[in-house]
Amino acid sequence: MRILIGALVGALLSCLALTGSAQTDYPNRPIRIVIGYGPGASTDIAIRTIADKLSQRLGQPVIVDNKPGATGMISAQTVARAPADGYTLVSFNPDLAGVVPALYKIAPYDPLKDFAFIGRIMRNSGWIVAVNPSVPAKSLDEFIKLAKSAPNSLNYGSYGIGSLAHLHFEALKRKTGIEMVHVPYKGGALSYQGAIGGEVQIVIGTSFIELLRSGRLRPIAIGGAIRSPLFPDIPSLAEMGLGDQIFGEVYLGLAAPAGTPPAIVQRLSAELKEVIAMPDVAQKLGQFGDPAYASPDAFTAIVQRDFNLYGPLVRSLGLNTQ
Repeated sequence: MRILIGALVGALLSCLALTGSAQTDYPNRPIRIVIGYGPGASTDIAIRTIADKLSQRLGQPVIVDNKPGATGMISAQTVARAPADGYTLVSFNPDLAGVVPALYKIAPYDPLKDFAFIGRIMRNSGWIVAVNPSVPAKSLDEFIKLAKSAPNSLNYGSYGIGSLAHLHFEALKRKTGIEMVHVPYKGGALSYQGAIGGEVQIVIGTSFIELLRSGRLRPIAIGGAIRSPLFPDIPSLAEMGLGDQIFGEVYLGLAAPAGTPPAIVQRLSAELKEVIAMPDVAQKLGQFGDPAYASPDAFTAIVQRDFNLYGPLVRSLGLNTQ
């Protein structure tokens, strides 16, 4: 019996030693960041910017792996099922936090149990609401009146069925009593092109600033509670009496599989914080939002908030039919 106990204790100590060694020499091979959108999307550009800097700081390649589809569900499932060793990460946003899990009668993953959150990278206080310049409405109020005058004559574009953009437009329809036709695209950039081409009349986004500045799209409102410094003359939805949740805050962060050693999570989070603070990175991220690091605990709380916010909204709109 003593021999058996001794053998078990020895095996346990060996495992602990190996685990400790694996953490202290982390990383010793390439790290993969999985994102749920295609190349060229704002998420793709932002994550590649972060990945390049992390590669330099960590001394190992940080590879971006695009797995678009199902509003990011494929990317989330891929990482949730990956080994919890810090070598497979996922870009995380409000879609993955609250929308996607609620779209399915049997949730494809649990955002609060299946991930260890590393940190937030950036945020926007709200989406920008924009229309094709040929649309006569110069404000959201005017657009709502136009939509009410001819129900289902106007189309709105989103980056997919069940996407956050889809959800917000449906919430706007419910709030204002308008009727529009949903045209889903396979990405935000494609929805913007659809708006430029006249396939849809209205879209929302955070990464089409140049399209707005060039006049190819016209901004008519800002989601959330505050105005955008880029378009200070455009009112927020809260100012219009529509609250701060419709077209509200969006963000981007990183997460690892649940069970990833805390030391690795903290190491990655510390490196992420340093990278976000770099002037060239901040300038690049500033094209899409505000660089805004949040710690693992703070980012976890943000995900919890959106899980509680968007899940009930998805179900109340009857979108959870899959």
